[in-house]
Parts: sequence; C-alpha cells; structure tokens
Amino acid sequence: MSCNLIKEYVDFTKSSFATYTKTIMDKYYDETIFNKYLDKYISIRYYNEEPEVRATLEYNLNHYLGKIYEKNPSIISEFIQKLFVLYYYLDNVVDFDIQNQLKDFVELIKTIREEKVGIKDENFTKEFTSLLANNHKRKEEFLKAFDTHEFYLEINKTSIKDLYNITLKYEIEIPKLYSKYAINKIWKTELISENKLKIEYYLLNQLILKDIINGDFHKKYLVDIKDSLFNKTDKLKNILDIFNNDISKDLITIKITYNNFLTNKEIIYSLIKEGYEFAVVLDEKYTNSNDNTTILDNFKYIIAPNEEYITSSLKERKNLIRLE
Repeated sequence: MSCNLIKEYVDFTKSSFATYTKTIMDKYYDETIFNKYLDKYISIRYYNEEPEVRATLEYNLNHYLGKIYEKNPSIISEFIQKLFVLYYYLDNVVDFDIQNQLKDFVELIKTIREEKVGIKDENFTKEFTSLLANNHKRKEEFLKAFDTHEFYLEINKTSIKDLYNITLKYEIEIPKLYSKYAINKIWKTELISENKLKIEYYLLNQLILKDIINGDFHKKYLVDIKDSLFNKTDKLKNILDIFNNDISKDLITIKITYNNFLTNKEIIYSLIKEGYEFAVVLDEKYTNSNDNTTILDNFKYIIAPNEEYITSSLKERKNLIRLE
C-alpha cells in the first residue's frame, strides 16, 4: 500500500474497470474509446471537475458519458457506455447490495454481452462473479486499513460554510505511574508531534475518500503543520506526499502562522506552485509588517485569532475565518 491512499483507490478503480471491460468485450475491446469514457468518468466521479447539470451524480455521469457517445457513435462505443452505467453499481454511484444482487448483476452483463457482440462463454458467470467479489473485498479492506481505536479526528466547524478544522485526538492506555504532565510533555515533543501529523493526514485522507465515495464533494478541511518540518526537507516532502493528489490538495488547507511564512517563504511559495494550499494565522509579526496586504493574497484562507487583527480591509475578505 502506498502512502497516498486516495490516489491508490482511484488507480485501483481505473484498473478494475479496464479489467472488467476487457473481460466482457474480449476481442471487441477498443482501448481508445474505453479511455475516453474512463477519463470522463473519473473526472466526474472522483474529481467533480465538470459543471453540475443536476444535483445527482448519476444524472451528471449519464449526461457527460452520453456526450462522448454523441462524438463517437458506434456499436462498440454504445456497448462501452452501457458498461459504465453498470459500473455505477460497483462504484457506489447507485445503491447495490452485492451479497444479494451480484448473481443477477452478472447474469445481466452476460446477456448484454451475448446480445451486443455475440460472445458465449460457459465459464463467464463463475469467473466474472469471482472477479467482482474479490475486488469488492479488496476495496472494503482498503477502506478499513487505517481504522484505529487509539486515534481519532476531532472535527469542528469554522465561520466558513463546509470548512472544518481538524485536530488529532488519542485514547491510549498509559501506565498510571506517568503523570498527565509527563504524558503531555512527551506528546508535544518535536519528533512525536511531527509523526502525529502522518496519522492525522492518513485519517483525514481516509475521511475524504469516504466523503467522495458517498458523493460529497463540498467538505473542506484545515490541518496543522509543525514549524520544525521546514528545516527537514525530506521529512516535510514525505509527510506532504500523503495527500499529494489533486483531490486532497483541493480539499485540504495547511495552517501556518504569518511568522512561519516569513521565515520559510521560499519553501512555502514552492509548495503553492505544486498545488498545496495554505491558510495564514495572523500574529504579532503580521501587525508589525508594512507589506502584509499583498502577501495575504497568496493564501486560501486568513485566520484571525481574535478581533484585534481584523482591520476594515480584512472584514471585506470572504476568506476570513474568525476564531472568536
């Protein structure tokens, strides 16, 4: 398993659809036409890239996949389009009880296969059923891979709609001989604080993936980062690679103080160019700066710890987050 679970899940879905289509169509499989449908499907299903025609994922997929057929009308193209509609059932676009409906589902594909391209295969039902069941099991196991009873995410609303602040919490049994002071001191050490981010980012990516699977593309999240990581280039890259994909980069914003930004300006500008987004937390360094208005344009959100930081110009910004 890679460190980038959303990318891995999407790649697995793409690979699965290709395998299903090749198996069903056999010698009639057309990779060029298939990829046109696959690319459009993935862009809508997982990246929410096309404008909504209606407020249902199924309708939008039907609409845009239909556009592909209009540009590529043929029996093979029509067949592939119909297969993608059937894949909705395997990819949580529409409700599907795999335990009770898989047999009928495979029989339907078998019938369509025989009618569209005239392929008859006595072993198809058994082999294709096994393939779908195994892939379904792999997906379920993947989604549960990062479940933990020791760590969990505390999710709090912000003053911006659909934007949530994330904090990692823990419930670990620690021997009573250690005081709460000692535990908190260890918990906040530089090394452990940095490594906690890995857990936080993994759990958040798992949460985002489940949001997307359920068709929810609206929720966005704020996460912390440790200042010490900006002095450890390799470790910073390793941790950020956990959400180095277009989906997570769009939905996750990293909080940094204004002072941290000034100290690590070149690194942060470089990360912004790579697609990572930042929210700046205003601090005393900000209030003492003469060139802060233009700099704020680099950030997706501006976080004011209290009203003292909110100037008249800041009040006009729609990306201002008030913590009080």
